[in-house]
Amino acid sequence: MTNTRIKREVAWRIFAGEFNSATLELPGEDQYAPTYVLSPLGALINRVYITGVLTECENVGTDQEPLWRGRVSDPTGVFFVSAGQFQPKAAQAMADLEPPALVGLVGKARTYSPDDMTTYVSVRIELIKIITQDIRDHWVLEACRNLSYRLGCIQDAQKMDSPEIEKLIAQGYNKNISKGVIEAIDQFDAIDLQQYGNILSNTLKELSMGTSMDSTTIGAGDSNLGGATAMRTDDVDESTKKKKADTEPDDQARSEVSEQLIFEIIIGLAEDNSDGVVYDDVKAKAIEQGLEKAVIEECIWSLIDKGAIYEPTIGIFKAV
Repeated sequence: MTNTRIKREVAWRIFAGEFNSATLELPGEDQYAPTYVLSPLGALINRVYITGVLTECENVGTDQEPLWRGRVSDPTGVFFVSAGQFQPKAAQAMADLEPPALVGLVGKARTYSPDDMTTYVSVRIELIKIITQDIRDHWVLEACRNLSYRLGCIQDAQKMDSPEIEKLIAQGYNKNISKGVIEAIDQFDAIDLQQYGNILSNTLKELSMGTSMDSTTIGAGDSNLGGATAMRTDDVDESTKKKKADTEPDDQARSEVSEQLIFEIIIGLAEDNSDGVVYDDVKAKAIEQGLEKAVIEECIWSLIDKGAIYEPTIGIFKAV
């Protein structure tokens, strides 16, 4: 029962700048339920999927009982990561890596309290591997979208006289985020939205200087959030419906055609690999069909939002 529940936990795409503030641990409701750490923006985190540069990697254990510790740097800060004898594949992968290395990893959030006043968070690695720059850029943009979503949710909650989960759901936010946001408002004395707005806008600015993507992929223009607009992205929410309604018919038609093409590419590639298809292969096929990188990224996000595809592991996509 325990393993089944763990597998169902969302692997959050979250920046170090927010993750390192998730110092509040919330125990599960029963002995089989997972433990979460809560971020100030309402992310209820059990597992994470992160990317960045592995800058340090050291075995602080022994050859018989290894304990590898490292640091992974993303655009907003540093994740502290580890893998020991109970994660043998991850520990061996850490042993084979030579910093600096661009990596993606999936792991579980852990807390450590050296005293009653201080709590640190880290990631216990389940899987780590070398990734490409494109996969890293895809992750950064997805993490930006997720951050923007939570910013929008908590902004709307703070405008309410009495914030409630049901009210946020009625405005188009999903249940899990709504629950986390209400919990964060109750648990944290002060939440600095400007700080996270700056993280969002600065990250998009840095990324746009190095790729063909720009901040319009996420949204920009709210001066109260450091230049970044908090945008909701749910598969059936009202904001998605409004966006579709506001889109020019020709643009909407082209978007739907491109999205269908990406979906067919994923289905086609999956015929030769039941474990899923590699992001780089999807991108290469789509470019051959005349799609630009920005369009490919947007189509993949849309398909994920709609529940048509999912990302079971780093840089791998499968149709539902």
